[in-house]
Amino acid sequence: MTTGEQMKPSIPDDRRDSFRVEMNAMVSAVKVDGSRIVDASDCFPELHVMALQSQSAVIEQEMNLISDRIKDIAVRKILDLLQQKISLMAKLIDIQTAQANNLKTQLIDISTGGCSIVLPDTLEVGDRMALALIFTPSYFSLFTLATLTEQSDRDGLRKYHFRFENLLESQQQTLLKLMFKAQTNLHNT
Repeated sequence: MTTGEQMKPSIPDDRRDSFRVEMNAMVSAVKVDGSRIVDASDCFPELHVMALQSQSAVIEQEMNLISDRIKDIAVRKILDLLQQKISLMAKLIDIQTAQANNLKTQLIDISTGGCSIVLPDTLEVGDRMALALIFTPSYFSLFTLATLTEQSDRDGLRKYHFRFENLLESQQQTLLKLMFKAQTNLHNT
């Protein structure tokens, strides 16, 4: 494929028309060879802290459900403050990890089916990659395997279009929540 030439999309039009938004995320990508990779996060051992931090959102939701049942206002306020402090500490760890790994934020186009990102690498359509997407400012981390479906040149940048492989239902739900929040914030600004 020559520079500027686009490959005919291999994703059906009905999938392309799904809900998509632009979001800020730090991106890391590793080419996966023919060996079987079960968990994409295994390709990013230096980012495991962020993967664990992203699981804290589920715990936070459970804490909110429980604290809503507490009648004592002072106890509820203390729990809320502790939860805020833990959340801030988690974000601090995520920021330090991102800085230590030289991760830069970029605007990506994303849906639950895939994403479009800029990478410095030269890739071929059909290449299989492990992707680490760390969304800012939430620091939700999405580690997934993806296949390159097409590439395009826009404004002097090579943009790669990936199809996600087997996102878990919980990952899809969390991603959708973030996408709706990003869209809402975009319309409110």
